[in-house]
Amino acid sequence: LARLGLRSARPRDLSRLRAALESLPELQQQLSTLHTAHLRHLSARIGEFPAQAELLRRADRIHALRIVNNEVPASRAEWRSAFNSLRPETFIHVLTVPRSHSGDFGVSTEVGEIAITFTRDPYSDQIRYRPEKVWRLDGAQHNSGLYHFDIQGRLSVDGRDLGWIIDARIGTYWRCCDENTYNLKHQKFGMQWRNVDRDDYRMRCGSEECKVYIRKGILRFR
Repeated sequence: LARLGLRSARPRDLSRLRAALESLPELQQQLSTLHTAHLRHLSARIGEFPAQAELLRRADRIHALRIVNNEVPASRAEWRSAFNSLRPETFIHVLTVPRSHSGDFGVSTEVGEIAITFTRDPYSDQIRYRPEKVWRLDGAQHNSGLYHFDIQGRLSVDGRDLGWIIDARIGTYWRCCDENTYNLKHQKFGMQWRNVDRDDYRMRCGSEECKVYIRKGILRFR
């Protein structure tokens, strides 16, 4: 309490205070069975402080998330304990991708192999490929002529596909001969970085990197 009053309390001090406040309702229940005048007087003076206890529980969850996201130093045992304390709906940072990166990307983590994998080789023959958008050279939308082609990058955990998370532009084509055949004008692989929100994962992009977050409820320790 002294460190709390001096505003120098550490996360462990707040956890102990939270545990003490959470024990008050049980203490009140036990005191209610006693009939000593002094104990009844003490029971009347002891509060339960539910709002403060909830605030401290929130502080514990924030600190646990900082540990899991490797924002504060922690041992492996502390990391696992923090992970287990988080709610299933909490989103955990699992992957950071530089915006300068192109192509597949993956890392090995405590909760498995996290990867972004594209649905096809961006440098392979792309002549017969269905377009998603049609654009003129000056950028105005048009019904024929120049096509931009995108492929999907999909997020997975230990090979389990979670879904689409990013597009990559692989080139520009002229339509030729029939609606399903295209001639390559120029091929340039470019990642289409943007923020993504899905039920089980998210991506947040800054000026230099994008961070991927996955819902804790679908992650498992190796």
